[in-house]
Amino acid sequence: MAAATTRTENSHREKVQKVFIQRDYTDGTNVKFQTKFPTELEGLIDRHLFEQTINTLNRIYAEAEKTSTTTFCESCLACLTSYLIYICIETHYQKCLKRISAYLEDQNETVYLPRGLLITDPIERGLRLKLFLKKLLYSTSELVCCINYASLVTVTDFILCDPEDLAKKIKTSYKDVLCMHQDLMIKHSNFPQNSLSLRWELLESLSILDTGSKRLNKLLNGGIYTGEITEIHGLPGSGKTQFCLSLVSDLILDTQNTVFFMDTNNNFVAKRLEEMLLEKSEGKDIICKLQNVKVKCIHDVYDLMDFLDVLKCQLRKQENIFFRYLKLLVIDSITSLLAPCFDGKFLDGLGLMSNIAQYLNTLCCEHQISILVCNNTVHGKDFSTKPALGLNWKYIPSISLCINRLNGTHHKIKAVKSCRSNPSEEVNFNITKAGITD
Repeated sequence: MAAATTRTENSHREKVQKVFIQRDYTDGTNVKFQTKFPTELEGLIDRHLFEQTINTLNRIYAEAEKTSTTTFCESCLACLTSYLIYICIETHYQKCLKRISAYLEDQNETVYLPRGLLITDPIERGLRLKLFLKKLLYSTSELVCCINYASLVTVTDFILCDPEDLAKKIKTSYKDVLCMHQDLMIKHSNFPQNSLSLRWELLESLSILDTGSKRLNKLLNGGIYTGEITEIHGLPGSGKTQFCLSLVSDLILDTQNTVFFMDTNNNFVAKRLEEMLLEKSEGKDIICKLQNVKVKCIHDVYDLMDFLDVLKCQLRKQENIFFRYLKLLVIDSITSLLAPCFDGKFLDGLGLMSNIAQYLNTLCCEHQISILVCNNTVHGKDFSTKPALGLNWKYIPSISLCINRLNGTHHKIKAVKSCRSNPSEEVNFNITKAGITD
């Protein structure tokens, strides 16, 4: 509320609304204004700025009324055409009046409005200066206390309150309340944006993470997209963690991007990640690359929510270089965190799941990172496999992949849910020492 009242702070001046600039008739009846500096403007604007504005106006008016060959020809044509020529052409005088309007508009924007003043166009109602200085009954701090005393705590409370009733409650003028109301609306309202500019903004921030397999990249229309939640589910030992580690190794090897790995089942093996990097590095230094991966052990859903809060704050601040380059967040796995929440209290579990989904979607949309979530599978009524955590979880990830181990290093992956590939489309790939390959 304090920010909104800065425009209406208490001033020790008398309440002044308008200052008229008098005409100067020393040179006849031609349009000319006095350059005498009004005492009401003392301390509001420099004397030389005011005099410069008036002198410029006087000069343009003098040019408009000066007799020349152009004005003489215009007058002759007007007489010959019964003044119909004025409908077709713009006279010299009209051009000068437009120059005055444009000049005053520029002066208001650069000189007068920043000082709480507004100079009017003399064509309309004479030349005058309007002052936006108002004398309030309270200082800013006292006004905020009065607003809080009126049970208005948030900006929404203030905007929804009737301005006339509020003016009576806090004992200030109706115009001041409207002024604060307008400031708050300007500061907190959403402005419409062009859809094309939003599209270009999305394309500039979009990244596609390579999976290491051309077949899998084709299935996913390029790879794992940032700004989305991707789920990979399968039976224990099907290769979910290996899939995550391979994606991490491909990302950190060729870029400066960083990864946060949230381990809930002690599945993260640093030696295995090092092995993948060594197989792909071709003699590159991998120690510095391993520093781009941070691992956090998560024990329950509340621990996860606390950490996501911290992560959101770090991403907004952009102070730490690690979070500035963060592109991938891995949760391996989400099942062990959410499944215990459904033990006996179904509604509590749904509420926690909804909160987690909101956290993850916010991170994706606001910071354009990719979130990869591992999930287990369960058997349906017809003995088919489906992701765990039920139908409510089904709508949270944008992409859902089912991974199966065939034999040895051979694996199969199927797109159960995807907006970029055909449903139930499958591809085969291998998981070797180097990670995912064709």
